[in-house]
Amino acid sequence: MMKPRSAGCRRQDIFDYSRERYGTEPEALWATAPDYAVLRRADNRKWYALILRIPRKKVGLPGEDLIDVLEIKRDPAFASEEIDGVPVLPPYHMNKLHWIALPLDGSMPMETARFMLDLSYTLTGPKRRSASPKKEIHDWLVPANPKYFDIEAAFRKNKQILWKQSSRITVGDMVYFYVAAPVSAICYQCRAIEVDLPCEKHDGHILMHQLMKVELLHRFSKENLDLKVLKRHGITTVRGPRGIPNSLMVEIQRVLKKEAD
Repeated sequence: MMKPRSAGCRRQDIFDYSRERYGTEPEALWATAPDYAVLRRADNRKWYALILRIPRKKVGLPGEDLIDVLEIKRDPAFASEEIDGVPVLPPYHMNKLHWIALPLDGSMPMETARFMLDLSYTLTGPKRRSASPKKEIHDWLVPANPKYFDIEAAFRKNKQILWKQSSRITVGDMVYFYVAAPVSAICYQCRAIEVDLPCEKHDGHILMHQLMKVELLHRFSKENLDLKVLKRHGITTVRGPRGIPNSLMVEIQRVLKKEAD
């Protein structure tokens, strides 16, 4: 297993990680630019990262000296100007609408670099094709207000509970409950096991026409997926059911693995 380094991420760290995780070797494609290195997926041959050594001013940084930068695919929902204190820079070589650049000068934590590289690898993967018109499984972020309903008490009684259903959620979809203030964090991973259950009910706060039954799969530690983390992925409020951005799903999967270990 790769040993963590005390210093921040640099070019060779990216090469080591991509080789260990994805079996990727860096490719030098330009004879006139030997310090440019491409990382490419094996399945569809798409680039998922590019490392350049260029003048700092080329990415909007002060100074005339050279800097290594990592260019990666950008999640459409990602709008932050920095991540974990590291500035998000405009790419020099790739399309500025779809790619971003990050400095490889030792200022970026290795964990951040791994997360962003994994995200880019996911975003450049082959698109799913379905032989039938059946809807693909989706991941949903659903709000739960503790002022109106004690969802934790409900899950303590039974791992399966009924919840107001969005018409777009179908059986098999994953539902992640965001518990509002004072918790302000994603707390539960569930799966929708029944949908379109008829209901005409008004509990004084919410009018419900149909319900779904969800089954609890995992409880998250509140500090791992709090509102600060969500804001980093472009989510500032959760007022109703919504799809989860790819970048946040990568982070959720990391947290699930971490909490399962």
